This record gives sequence, C-alpha cells and structure tokens, in this order.
Amino acid sequence: MNRILSFLTNGTPWAIEQSALETIIAIAQRENNLEAVLKERGEPLDHTYRVENRNGVALMPINGPLFPRANLFSQISGAYSVEMLAQDLATLKADAEVESLVLMIDSPGGHTTMINEFANQIAAFSKPVVAYVVGQASSAAYWLASAADKIVLDDAALVGSIGVVAALSSKDKDRIEIVSSHAEDKRPDISTEEGRAVVQTIVDDMEAVFIDSVLKFRGMDREQITALRGGVVVGAKAVKMGLADELGSLEHVIQTLQLEHSMNVETLKADHNDVYKAVFDEGVASVDTGQAKTEGTSAERQRITAILNHEAAEGREAQAKALALETDLAPEAAAKVLAVSPKAEKPAAGNQFAQHMQALGNPDVGADNDENGGQDDEKAAMALIIGGKK
Repeated sequence: MNRILSFLTNGTPWAIEQSALETIIAIAQRENNLEAVLKERGEPLDHTYRVENRNGVALMPINGPLFPRANLFSQISGAYSVEMLAQDLATLKADAEVESLVLMIDSPGGHTTMINEFANQIAAFSKPVVAYVVGQASSAAYWLASAADKIVLDDAALVGSIGVVAALSSKDKDRIEIVSSHAEDKRPDISTEEGRAVVQTIVDDMEAVFIDSVLKFRGMDREQITALRGGVVVGAKAVKMGLADELGSLEHVIQTLQLEHSMNVETLKADHNDVYKAVFDEGVASVDTGQAKTEGTSAERQRITAILNHEAAEGREAQAKALALETDLAPEAAAKVLAVSPKAEKPAAGNQFAQHMQALGNPDVGADNDENGGQDDEKAAMALIIGGKK
C-alpha cells in the first residue's frame, strides 16, 4: 500500500460522500504513476485556483473534494485545498474593491482537517457572504456553506450529508507492527469489536463538532439535523427544512449583492434618474402638509402647557415662561432646569401695604380740610386694600 493510500485508509475522519471517497482511493491505488494520470486528465502541473471579481462581488469556486493542503495528488483527484481557500479569503478581506463574496460550491465534502477553522473564518468575514450551491454541498462542503450569511440553491442542488466517516483497511498480514504497551488503541484492529469501537468514538466525536457548528451557524434544532440520518435533501425541500434560505440562480445572487452595496441615493439619482424622480414625487404626494402643520401646532401647544403647569414651575413662573416660549426643550428637560433654579422671593410683610398701594395707583389718602374726612378716606383705602367694605 503506498503512502497516499495509507493516509486515506488509516481511519482519520472524513466528511465526504462515499462515491467521492471511493474515487479518490481508486486514483491513489495507481501507485507511482501520478504524472501519467495527470497527462491522461489533461491537467497542467501548475494548476492554480482563481477568484473572480465581478464589480465588487468576489466569486470563490469550491469544487470537488476538499483536502487540507495542496499537493500533486489533490490536483489529480480534482480536489481543492482548504489552505489555499483560507489564503484567498484573507486576501479578499483586505481588498477594498471587494464588497461581498459568493462561495460557488459543488463539492461532495472532504477531509475534516482545517474545515472547522475555515468555517469560522467564513462566519467572521467582515463582508457579506452568500453560499451558492449548484450540484451539491455535501458533508464538509455543507459545513462551510452553513457558515455563510445566506445559502442559495439551484432547484436541483443537493445539501446535507451531515456526518463523518472513517475509511479503514484490514491489517496487512505481510506487515509487522509492534505497538507500545499502553497504546493499544493507536492501531485498533477493526476486525474486532473493540477495535471498531475505538474508531466509532472518533467519528462520533467529530460528528458532534460538525453538528454543533451547523446549529451555531444555521440556528436549527439538533433533532432536525439528526433526523436526516446523514442524508441529503434536494432544492425546495432543503429550504423548507431550514438547510438553505432560498432558491435562485448564480447571476441573480451576484446582481442582488451588487445592488445592495451600490444603490444609494447618489447612485440612484445618477444612474436611474427617472426612478429617482418617480420615487421622490410619490413621496412628496404622500405627505399631507396641512395635517403635518396641524399636528405640529398641537404638539407645540401641549409642550408649552406642560412646562407652564409643571409642579417645578411653582415660584419660578418667569423662568418657566422663558423655557416654554424661547426654547424647544421638552417638558421633562425643562422641569430639570426649573428644579435647580431659585424661586422668586416672597415680599416681606412690612412691604405689603406699599405694594398694594402701588397696585392701586398710589391714591391720595392724606388729610383734608375736613377734620374727620382724612380719617374716613384712610379707612376706606385700607378697606379696599384688604378687601373689606367701606
């Protein structure tokens, strides 16, 4: 068994569709002939992955099986490198010309290494991210899709396969291994029940991480996920079950994102002036200026009355009047100002007579030629002041 095949079948967890894993293993079994396989496939050795910028919308393809890192074998099997995808994501984050991202996914999944980390990077991406699925987003590929802000599906797209598998091979009788005494589970014998239990624990624990991530990203119930039993769901049914958000086309997704980040008042006025005028005219027509004026007058009258009649205005009538008529303070704010303002001083008792006399216009209450007339006039004045009768 060659080195690559050993890696594929050593029991490490995979989140991938069975047929895709079988294809990868079949390719790996063609030992020491990788260049020949490349020639047959017509794949150049310097194959690179490209992110396209469509007027501010970055398109990142995620096609084929997912491997942690790029190598010659990943090119042969049509796989994508998660490491390279993560590097591209960091570049897009720093690119001021990129305003949103579309993950164009058609993948059966792949190795679990680095998937959880990359999914968290997608979730934390500072710009809008939409996962568009054409074909399938299964297993590890759905793990990544679930981290996007929105998942849009082609009508016939498949999503799901939430679960983990381990590819294993029976022990080679021609190979001899001696395992340390306290590490029996380092090389579990899958031909025994105990050996299979060791591997089962690993894949179950990895499945728990997968499910927890989907729960966090999609807000689904655990029962909804486990009820799928690792199966895939098609198009509209997937949307109904909460595995995706809507159906649509790639071009519609791109156009929607471009519209969202470019359509402001200035752009609308410059590029679509007829639409701008129609919207403006409709807005003006919908405003009842008479009603608005009436409502404004009523509200102002209520504000003034509330300030003048507030309990904090007692003894501070002059300040209350100034706040009500010369400012636009709300009653609550005006009350706070009044509460810390000094009240007007009450007149001293000895000055009451003088103040009342001043209010009466200072009538002449002095003595006259009539011996009793002066006293009568003074009594009459005092009676008037204190509210008595002549």
